[in-house]
Amino acid sequence: MKYSQFLKILSAFMVFIMLIQIAGCYTMRSITGEIKYSDLPDPEKYVYVIHMKTAVLWLENTIVSEDSLSGTICSKQHLDIDYRVHIFLSSDSVVRINNNLFCVNLKDIVKAKQTIHNKAAQTFSIVAGGIVGVAGGIVLFIYLLKWLGENSCWGCY
Repeated sequence: MKYSQFLKILSAFMVFIMLIQIAGCYTMRSITGEIKYSDLPDPEKYVYVIHMKTAVLWLENTIVSEDSLSGTICSKQHLDIDYRVHIFLSSDSVVRINNNLFCVNLKDIVKAKQTIHNKAAQTFSIVAGGIVGVAGGIVLFIYLLKWLGENSCWGCY
């Protein structure tokens, strides 16, 4: 079976779609060095995940002030996956926990990573994948009809 020019273009296009799918629709923005109030994203839009040496805590009702980060520790690990900020602390001893209320000074944060959901890449990969799937199905159908036409015995009798 010879490959037509269309199949060559389609296969090249599929490589790019596969690369987008493998890369995913999420990126991480890292914040290192001295963490300032303005470096951290809006706590009303993001779920804060605190990474300590001995535990991982999830916060809700998070408040970021000029010098500290505080919030209520929650047990829900299924909070909005698209919008997370991972906070990494220098040690467990810098944390203050009182009746499920968490507090840490911003100077004790070693690193922060913000998960960013790239909806444009997701939309593109879904649309492009659908187009390639339909186009591939049409090409397969055409080749199947052509093969049946060449190898059938209609009218042989």
